[in-house]
Amino acid sequence: MTKVSVTRFPDDPVCLRVSIGGGEKIGGYYCTYRGTREESIEALEKVLLALKHMPEQPIEENSEPGI
Repeated sequence: MTKVSVTRFPDDPVCLRVSIGGGEKIGGYYCTYRGTREESIEALEKVLLALKHMPEQPIEENSEPGI
């Protein structure tokens, strides 16, 4: 079984935040979130749906994620 760790941090006053990463090379995956578990699940489900159905994206050089 792959290890998955989930950590909740204090809320961000500006917006919901969810970060995921990891992989088999480092022995598992992590998820950190700010906000509620329910809000985070909803955001992840919406992003996953879009990611599953969109074409592969080109790499954007020197850009800030999420902007």
